[in-house]
Amino acid sequence: MSECTPCTLHPGWVNNVEAPCDIASYRCASRTCAEAPYVPKALRRANYSAYHARAFTLTAFPSLEALAAANVNATRLASLEGNPGLFQTPPRHARALASLTTPAGRHELKLIVGLRDPIDLAFSLWAFLATIGQEGRRVEQRMARALAAVQACNDSLADDPMLLLNLPPSELARYRACLDDRPRSKQHFYMYGGLYALHLLGWLHLGYEGRQFLFVRMRSLPRTEPQALALQKELAAFLGLSAPVPSAQRSMCLSASMITAKGQRIRAHNASVKEVKKAFMQSPTAATLQHFFDGHEALLRALLTRERVRVY
Repeated sequence: MSECTPCTLHPGWVNNVEAPCDIASYRCASRTCAEAPYVPKALRRANYSAYHARAFTLTAFPSLEALAAANVNATRLASLEGNPGLFQTPPRHARALASLTTPAGRHELKLIVGLRDPIDLAFSLWAFLATIGQEGRRVEQRMARALAAVQACNDSLADDPMLLLNLPPSELARYRACLDDRPRSKQHFYMYGGLYALHLLGWLHLGYEGRQFLFVRMRSLPRTEPQALALQKELAAFLGLSAPVPSAQRSMCLSASMITAKGQRIRAHNASVKEVKKAFMQSPTAATLQHFFDGHEALLRALLTRERVRVY
């Protein structure tokens, strides 16, 4: 029985920081050496932080051998499966993309990013975890700890995010390494996704260009069929596709809901999600958080203008 090295079966095994894969070789008697799409737990843990581990098999890139067997190679690769966490972890995912594309093809990749109000995004994540029983702390406590975790990496950058605009690549990498530290990331992940400018800078420093991104603001999402068609045309133009043709025979779904009767009450606050959010938005913690995000919003506007990034 031969041995296999699990790290070689998955091109995106590298974590957020440059480090060798420390998973030892296995004798090929177990599923550890099974072909894709199975991914062993040890490799899942080496690939992604805890909040990605549960969905890893849905977002994992297949092994290079599996791609070759499917007649997919670097010259023929047209698209990759989307991942909600892709944009906010540029170091990790840029290396995964680099393993599957040519340098020329990499500059033809297009990334569409949903731009949501950062506080709404943070509260939504907390509320979702609270309603399914995975979060038992009050929202004010969690958000205060999340902000403190970010501020601990660099007080100056937290107070004045505009300093990030001219930060050398090495210093930006050092700052991200501090934020991506596992114990710290478990504290601030509620608000980390809303740091859009920081994440965009990470992609730009890795060689990507502003023209490869399209930001779609949540307030621009359609509520009528004409608005939906306008958004579809914008997406088609960005992706180089032909504009969709309206059809009288096909109705358009404009809304969806995941609200359930069981998920309406948050035990930590003994109140409904709507009531908890209203109270939180009037709290001193929310005001402090808003001030922090205002600085990052100003940075994002400056960066989008400088890099000529499309915003819908």
